[in-house]
Amino acid sequence: KKAWIYVLGPILGALIGTFVYRITNEDEFVPEATAGSKEPGRQLSGIQHALNEVFGMFFFALTIAVCAGGQYAVYTALAGASMLAAMIYCCAHNSGGHHNPAVTLGALLLRAMSWEKAAVYIIMHVIGAVLGATLGEYITDSVVTLQPQQGLSNGDWLCFLGEFLFTTCLVFSALATGVATQQASYARNAYQSNHHAMAVGWVVVAGGYAIGQFSGAGLNPGLTTGLMA
Repeated sequence: KKAWIYVLGPILGALIGTFVYRITNEDEFVPEATAGSKEPGRQLSGIQHALNEVFGMFFFALTIAVCAGGQYAVYTALAGASMLAAMIYCCAHNSGGHHNPAVTLGALLLRAMSWEKAAVYIIMHVIGAVLGATLGEYITDSVVTLQPQQGLSNGDWLCFLGEFLFTTCLVFSALATGVATQQASYARNAYQSNHHAMAVGWVVVAGGYAIGQFSGAGLNPGLTTGLMA
């Protein structure tokens, strides 16, 4: 009888999930008497944003590593994109749901965030990816990495071209549907809708199946660092 595995595991997961939600959404737990004050709900906003980014990146990298290193590798793009979209849904209202240093760079170039905050985001992306990829490789007992397709005289060029083109599309989609307008006075609050998460997720799926054969479809410097660390 192994029932305890299927009982204790989800219970522990529920505790951790609730704890992470509680500390990353402090504003929702501010007492009504202090709701008008900016202090209680925003004292730890920087830490909350960082935790959101590392949490989302961890599960994105974990999903990629487990799928790519297991028997369902053909579904890696779909599974990874689904997890990424879910994490963006959960984190966009708080941190913006970047989960990709390339997206953070785009937001920085548009002056939607400071250099200091961008640096913290990128560090969190790398940490989350390294932890997620390492755990995923432990689970599957296999090493997952990215490299240009072997046997082609222009394999390196095709890899570069694919990563360049589809990351361009990914960052454009992320900025157009939410990240760039999050702090603008004319913000459409698109980052709170379905558009942001699904747009990025669809690009990841399309890129994964389109250029996966040439490059592995990283499209994310943080994820690539985690897989190759």
